[in-house]
Amino acid sequence: MKQSIFLIFLFLIFLQPAKAGVTDSILKETSHLADTVRIQTINKTSGSYRIHQPNKAILLNNLALSLSEKANYTQGKIKSLLLLGYSYHYHQVNDSAIYYYQQALQLAKKHGLKRQVAIYHGSLSISLFQINKYNKAIEYYEKTLQNFIELKDLSGQAKCYANIGNVYNETGENMKAMESYLSSLALSEELENEDLIATNTNNIAIIYLDLGDYRKALEYHLKVVKYSKNTNQRLLADAYNNIGMSYAELNMLDSAEIYYKKALKLGEAIASKEKYALAMNNLGVVYYDKKMFDKAYTYFKNAFQVAAECQNIRAMAMYQNNMASCYFENGKYEKAIE
Repeated sequence: MKQSIFLIFLFLIFLQPAKAGVTDSILKETSHLADTVRIQTINKTSGSYRIHQPNKAILLNNLALSLSEKANYTQGKIKSLLLLGYSYHYHQVNDSAIYYYQQALQLAKKHGLKRQVAIYHGSLSISLFQINKYNKAIEYYEKTLQNFIELKDLSGQAKCYANIGNVYNETGENMKAMESYLSSLALSEELENEDLIATNTNNIAIIYLDLGDYRKALEYHLKVVKYSKNTNQRLLADAYNNIGMSYAELNMLDSAEIYYKKALKLGEAIASKEKYALAMNNLGVVYYDKKMFDKAYTYFKNAFQVAAECQNIRAMAMYQNNMASCYFENGKYEKAIE
């Protein structure tokens, strides 16, 4: 019977050329500004297009880059290259993102801009992670970490350790991931950053779940509730689901039911159909384990319907499989096969 857990991670779209009108317009609108201010304005304007009209954002960043080169404005060049990387990365055109991040990194190094070097090492790591180049991602994260250590930036170090943990988790190296998350957690606690504390605590709990240490997983998931209540309602919903799973694995089904119902209520409150459907499915698992097959079927069916609304094919398949299990237990073998 399939349930779900959540690990927290800290961007295939082909971009069509935008019409030249957008550049003509902004050139006219900013013609009265000094070169540096004009370039900054164009780059800032690109941000409003990055998500929904990335082609326009890229066109504007290229314009800002061209103007920066003409004005010999180093910060403008670096910022334009970085934003080009962001646009491509956000839309998963990672080869292009990596190219522009590397260009920005080289310029930042040339001019001794240590903080920008740290940021661009981190940006490269994320894009490398996205294309499954895990060893290279770790290599750049370690460079990022060293940069932040030299800058005495504890927040940057904490985030970097967390992302290193994510890479190790993806490669199945649980103990290395745990070590990185614990390092991040210690720094997060020193900084009193409740959101990052909750995220790291959640990821540590997930590793304990994977290792089958359900009591330790429960201990950490309960801490997630404490730190995410006021900072991150979506993470809180995940924590409720994961606490339910820990109790279910310990065969404490009544306690599991209580937390799945909390997840269900919160999923509805924050209008997250995905989390609502998952909690609905997990409640179905509890009722299935209690041999309440008709009630379990109802929950699985409701979860399936919500997943269908979201067009979540993977979830639909899981919930449908659980529905079939109920048919099988009730002796409706033909329905189960369907």
